[in-house]
Amino acid sequence: MTKHMRIVSLFGVILSLAAFTQPASAHTEGACKDDAKKFCANIKPGDGRMMDCMKQHEAELSQACKDNRAEMKQKMEDKRKEMQEACKTDIKQYCANVTPGEGREFACLHAYSDKLSAGCKAAMPKGRMGMRKGMAHDHTEPPAVVK
Repeated sequence: MTKHMRIVSLFGVILSLAAFTQPASAHTEGACKDDAKKFCANIKPGDGRMMDCMKQHEAELSQACKDNRAEMKQKMEDKRKEMQEACKTDIKQYCANVTPGEGREFACLHAYSDKLSAGCKAAMPKGRMGMRKGMAHDHTEPPAVVK
């Protein structure tokens, strides 16, 4: 895989983690509270459903909520860059055989969480490790390291 594809893949993972890096009440408190009630009242929170609902109504959201979401996206971009830099060696060592995209590299890193470098561990999201429903990873042996 090219470096560019890995970066794009990690970016997608970080954006998909947004629902897990904020508290579950992030859309029901603060700037998006009224928008969440208006557009997503019947949505059961969890597994990114509330975030997906808000995204579907993005054009209709209040300016304060849009600003809040833009700030969140910037934080995710910053986190993606930090994680990409901190975990590049770990991805190469443990996840070189994983096709980037749809959270597969992140799931792989999670599967090897006990073996990751201290820097990569520190850069990983806390809590549920960002695992969304359907992002399971079959734990496979790492590729042989050629010296």
